[in-house]
Amino acid sequence: MTIDTRTAETRPGDSCSCGTGARASAHAPRPETSCCGAAPAAVACCGTPPTSACCAPADTGTPWFRLGLAIVLAGQSMVFGLALNVADEKPAYGSGPYWLIHGGLMAAALAVVALIGGGLFREQVRALCGRRITVEALFLLSLTGAFVGSLVSTLSGHGSVYYEVVAIVLVVYSLGKAIGGRSRSKALAEVQRLRADYAHAWELDDAGRRSRVPVHSLCRASSRVSVAPGEAVTVDGQVLEGEGFVLETALTGEPLPVVRRPGDSVLAGTCSVDGSFVLRPEHLTGERRIDAVLHAVEQGRLERP
Repeated sequence: MTIDTRTAETRPGDSCSCGTGARASAHAPRPETSCCGAAPAAVACCGTPPTSACCAPADTGTPWFRLGLAIVLAGQSMVFGLALNVADEKPAYGSGPYWLIHGGLMAAALAVVALIGGGLFREQVRALCGRRITVEALFLLSLTGAFVGSLVSTLSGHGSVYYEVVAIVLVVYSLGKAIGGRSRSKALAEVQRLRADYAHAWELDDAGRRSRVPVHSLCRASSRVSVAPGEAVTVDGQVLEGEGFVLETALTGEPLPVVRRPGDSVLAGTCSVDGSFVLRPEHLTGERRIDAVLHAVEQGRLERP
């Protein structure tokens, strides 16, 4: 068997059947795909082109510079607030040092709100519009209670102040959102990498030569897909020729390779361990089980608050 490593070109006059009586010319223009996996205006008879996460929202988390500045302000507020609350002798109410210390703590809390508080308030407004109770409500309740209680203590001259709680609560919330945003971005990037890894297959022509072609261009009725030892399976299909072990851990969780023979089904996302196979594709891009898994992961990350 010879191997043609060039990208396969469509052969003039080739056409394929989808089992519905419709036939499409190989020279027909490829249908346009819509963003975010929406249904395209026209679908090719032998599969749909891969979708992308082009509508994935950009990472709009708090910039690290502002978050770092807020952490510094929160740390300073915590030190001065603790010293003020535990001091045996406190500045006299109405004196210059009194207003300087209380005013400084209040200004630091408001500065942190201005630096990183926008995301919390926006998320809470969205939750209210959707009539939902979220964790943002708990954060907002905590910092509002701390600020109002501290303001009452400042104006009355009685009780402790907790302006630093406002800053700390906002820093904890924003830091968690920033870390979660990075994790989400990495997960989405990994989904796209896996989609790219399983976007092509080795197709066998009538002479037994292998050509690397996009999975969505294969024909269920006439295409034959070759899988060599150590290669990944990129289509859901049926084994026509060959026998060997296939590792299916990524999809089924089975830790040991399983034997696949002619007539057995194999799934995209698995890997041939030691056998060479010829497959008849049954499910192409957008229809494979691995596509459903990747779509579920992608949607879960995008919809996660």
